Amino acid sequence: METEVGLAIGSKLRETQQGPPERVLQFAVRSDATSPYRTVRWTRRVLDEDPEAAGKDDPLAEHVATREVDVGHVLYCLEVRRGGWGGGRAPEFVECWAADELQALLRTVDSGPPSVRRHLLVTGLKTHLTKLERAASATHAAAEAGPPLRRGVLEEAVAGLPISHPHICVRMAEDVHAAAEHVVLLSSSIARSAFQKRESEEWLEAHNRRIGAPMESLLARHPVPPLREEAMRALCVLPSIAPQIAHAVLAEFGDVGALMDALVEAEGNPVASRALRLRIESLWRTGASRPTRVGPKAAASLATWLLCTDPAQHMHSDD
Repeated sequence: METEVGLAIGSKLRETQQGPPERVLQFAVRSDATSPYRTVRWTRRVLDEDPEAAGKDDPLAEHVATREVDVGHVLYCLEVRRGGWGGGRAPEFVECWAADELQALLRTVDSGPPSVRRHLLVTGLKTHLTKLERAASATHAAAEAGPPLRRGVLEEAVAGLPISHPHICVRMAEDVHAAAEHVVLLSSSIARSAFQKRESEEWLEAHNRRIGAPMESLLARHPVPPLREEAMRALCVLPSIAPQIAHAVLAEFGDVGALMDALVEAEGNPVASRALRLRIESLWRTGASRPTRVGPKAAASLATWLLCTDPAQHMHSDD
């Protein structure tokens, strides 16, 4: 991406490589078959699952092999400058628009697989249009230059791109610095999204290990109707709620709705709330190897989460 915008983006992205490893962004910048349009693609490094490729059979291997995986985002970078887009190998924007070549570009961008989020970054359009207007006015050569520039129509059409092409995230940058800053912010957002996805996957794996087998074993010995089984699985998502606890609580209250009604009715009344909490705490866990009560931690978790109006504030509660 040896253009002014490309160099600015590369410089800005290199700044993200400084700092703690957990805050360093991985990125790749390369062109593709849509030349002369340049693209930014993001990848994440993952362990290679192939034992031989990973070097596990090689006693001299110093590290586990990794591979780059696309994260499902691609950014097309278009730069308005003297000579056109992207280093002067395409018509100027106004000519491109008049010849309907811009629509061809948009169709190219929009034709990617549904799993890939497409972004379009245009740099310097406003400045370029202003220069064209001033040049036409200063030289009085509008007649010789062809049809007058209909800036309002062009800007209205550009503003409508998110409507006409909803699958493309369009961003207009004033200059190369704004373009580079946008790419860095977008990179950070993509990195956070990928990290959160990994966290979610790890949580689900841990949850299934903690709940899956115990749930099946308990239901084999203490079967329940399908609707109650669904309710048990729902309660087991909450911190500190194991299948044995969910089974006992639902056996006492019947369903989640009845439990929530009881919690809501007692809320705001310290005496009633305390009595309900003790009632839940004193329940015997179903199918335990030795007599064990539900206990205060699980009772508190049920009350906290089922009455919570803003679950985000409890997302990092201890399990």
